[in-house]
Amino acid sequence: MRKAPYYILSTILFCILQISNLFAQTEVVKHKIAIFAPLYLDSAFDNNDEYRYARNVFPKFINPGMEFYEGAQLALDSLNKENAPLEVFIYDTRSSKETLTDQLSNSELNGVELIIAHCSSAELKAFGSRAA
Repeated sequence: MRKAPYYILSTILFCILQISNLFAQTEVVKHKIAIFAPLYLDSAFDNNDEYRYARNVFPKFINPGMEFYEGAQLALDSLNKENAPLEVFIYDTRSSKETLTDQLSNSELNGVELIIAHCSSAELKAFGSRAA
């Protein structure tokens, strides 16, 4: 059951690759993709960028976001082997420094063709507003 999101993500990214090959031009156009995941990087690292937990301890609340990111990375690695022209942006939806609303209004997202997100139902409205 856990492999289903990875399969869906791989399929979506593969479709982008096929579309880009179909409309291939002499000029390479990079497709912009934004990936949003609850990575909790602020919780895992202190102000000195030191890992807060013991080497053999990994907090369970970080797992879902890391597994989502890992699946996205596997798909991106496969597309990279196919020389897919992609520009990918990764956002931590649980960042204490920047809210989700701030992240979605970031100028980097201008021209993004695909947003892939691990989000709650409460966050879905913010993503829908950005896509509209």
